[in-house]
Amino acid sequence: ASPATFVDAAEPIFRIKTAVRTSYREVRTLERTIASLESGGFERPTVYADKNTRDILGAVQWSEQLGAFRSFVRMSEHMLADYSGWMLLCEDDVELKDGAADYLRTLNSTADQVVSLYVSAKQDALLAGDGHSEIVGDMHGSLAYLVHSSTLRQVLNSRTFRDWTSDQRV
Repeated sequence: ASPATFVDAAEPIFRIKTAVRTSYREVRTLERTIASLESGGFERPTVYADKNTRDILGAVQWSEQLGAFRSFVRMSEHMLADYSGWMLLCEDDVELKDGAADYLRTLNSTADQVVSLYVSAKQDALLAGDGHSEIVGDMHGSLAYLVHSSTLRQVLNSRTFRDWTSDQRV
């Protein structure tokens, strides 16, 4: 067999396109989050920034201040316009462990699942010892969701997302 018939073991099983939503913070966390994504095995993310954010080279910056919920929706719409496949959608204050991308690729997730890589301290006590459990109640804090474009499109088209007017309970 020719070398072209062999699969390169370093080649990812599937691509995970990444995006980070940011806004102004007195103590910046974006750089640490980007470094965490890269050391976790993800590609460099596209950064989406609210109007009040400064000095983020290469970011897609909104011309208005959207707030947490609307900027998440806008980031998701942009990602869907450019990519069809698996996405990791994050806020700018998450840190992932090295090898997180490879771990996600071993989960055999289906396109209709949303995998959360982030659990707030409030929810942490509710997880099983292996870290796998249903999250119940409110999801306080940041987000880091692995989602397929087909599922994200369904979420954005849902009545809840279309009609939501508040940043509460994002």
